[in-house]
Amino acid sequence: MKKGFTLVELVAVVALLGVLLLFSYSKVSDIAEKKNKELFENKKTLVINATKDYISNTNSLSQNIGDVHCIEIETLEDENLIPVDIEDLKKKYNYVKVIIGSKNSYNLVNFNSKASCES
Repeated sequence: MKKGFTLVELVAVVALLGVLLLFSYSKVSDIAEKKNKELFENKKTLVINATKDYISNTNSLSQNIGDVHCIEIETLEDENLIPVDIEDLKKKYNYVKVIIGSKNSYNLVNFNSKASCES
């Protein structure tokens, strides 16, 4: 009597492991994608909070209701208001558009120039 596994048994085990690996990979990639989206949203919130700090510390910006200000994200970085790497966010957005009102409106936008952002 020989000891060991037959070729059919080995192929069945390898196929089963392949199927399990395929399902687990798709679940792990879904989780990673969800976490990346959450991280991106957290970075957007961080930039908006940095914009609020920038506006409160900058006296040159008017605070009249209806005023529109576009603040370049790089300006926020230069002022050291953003403590984390946001290169992925800067690929999609380059300005924070602020509309002064009873509750200020903050939107991340992508424009070619500050003038086109403020119009």
